[in-house]
Formats: sequence, C-alpha cells, structure tokens
Amino acid sequence: MDLDGFKSVNDAHGHAAGDELLRTVARRLGDRVRKSDLLARLGGDELLVGLTGLDPANAWLEAEAVAGQLGSSVSAPVRLSSGEVRIDASVGVSVHPDDAEDFGPCSTSPTCGCTTSSIRR
Repeated sequence: MDLDGFKSVNDAHGHAAGDELLRTVARRLGDRVRKSDLLARLGGDELLVGLTGLDPANAWLEAEAVAGQLGSSVSAPVRLSSGEVRIDASVGVSVHPDDAEDFGPCSTSPTCGCTTSSIRR
C-alpha cells in the first residue's frame, strides 16, 4: 500500500505532522486487520499488510475486500494538530502461491500479478 499525498502533508505541515499522520493511519489500519495479520511500514509512504490463514478458494475475494476497507479508512479525513488533511491509498493485492512462490519477489516486483487500485474519495 502506498500512501498517496503523504509527502505533500510532510512538506506543507512538517515532519511532526507527517509522524502524527502515520500514527493515525497505523491505528486505523490496525483496527481493521486481525491480530494474526501483519501490518508493517516498509519505509516512507509504503506499507505492507499480510493477511494470514485465508481460505485459498476465497483468498482473492477476501484480500480485495480488505484492501478496499483499508483504502477507505486511509482516505477518510485526518485531524492533525496543524489542521485537517486528506490522503489516498494505492493498494495492491497479491495471493500466495498464485502470484509468487515466496514473499520476496512479490513484495518488490510490479510484475508479480498484483492487482492494484487507487482508492480515492
């Protein structure tokens, strides 16, 4: 997941506001994933959400539904101490082992078969 507009918030409101925004986004995302799932910041405005234990027969549908929910939660307005801001999310979905045999290639390759969509409000 990429946080579209994060850099603009950092540039316009300062790094403290960017940190505040990241904490808010992390809280929102954490509220929408299970304790068994993985939520990690890869760096800058890139996040990873790993959904574990999905039924292989429905994994794509489940992952796409969660991606939509996460994207919507990111795009909701955020009240910072410096004012209200809005960002968007570009969310990619990839399912193991359909898209890659291990995580490494799929986490960095745009050719792994990921479906990517921008969630905008």
